[in-house]
Amino acid sequence: MIDLNISFKNLNLREKILLLIFLVIFAFFLAFKTYEFLFVFIDELSIDEQNIYNQKTELSNLKTKQKELQDILAKQTEKISLYNKQINKFKHSYEEYIEEIEILAKKYNIIFENIQNSHTEFNYIQKYNVFLIARGDFKNLLEFILALENSKFYLNIKSIDIENLKSINLELKLTLNFIILK
Repeated sequence: MIDLNISFKNLNLREKILLLIFLVIFAFFLAFKTYEFLFVFIDELSIDEQNIYNQKTELSNLKTKQKELQDILAKQTEKISLYNKQINKFKHSYEEYIEEIEILAKKYNIIFENIQNSHTEFNYIQKYNVFLIARGDFKNLLEFILALENSKFYLNIKSIDIENLKSINLELKLTLNFIILK
C-alpha cells in the first residue's frame, strides 16, 4: 500500500484523472460482467429448478404408468395361465383317446366289432372322426355313453344309434369327434 501511495504522488493531475476514469470504466465493466454472470447463473438455477420439477412430474407419471402396466401384465399373465390350462385339455394323443374308450368299454362289458377313423389336419389341430360298432346290453351301453360324456377327454358325440338284433345284446353305432392340438 505504501508503494502505491508513493507512485500516485509522482503522477501529475492529468494522469491521476485518466487513471481514475480508467478505474471507473473498469469498475463499470466488472460490475456489468458480474451482473451478467449472476443473471445467467440465477436464470440457469431457475431453469434447473423447472427441469427438476418437470422431471419429478414425469417420473411420477411414469411410475403411475408402470404400475398400470404391471397390473395389466399380471391380468394378462393370469389369462394366459387360464388359457394354457384350457389348451392342455386338448393336448392328448389319438392313442390316449382310443385307450380311454377301450378302458371304458372293458369297464362296462362292451365288445367292439369295428372301429373306423378318419382325420383332417388344419394349421395347429387335427380333427378326428371315429365310428364305433359295439355290442352290449342296454344298461351297459347307456352307462358307457354316459362315461364317455363325463370322461376327462373332450369328445363330441355326433350320433348314437342303438339297434335290437333279436337277442339280449344290442348293437351300438356311435360317431365321435375330437380335436387334438399339434
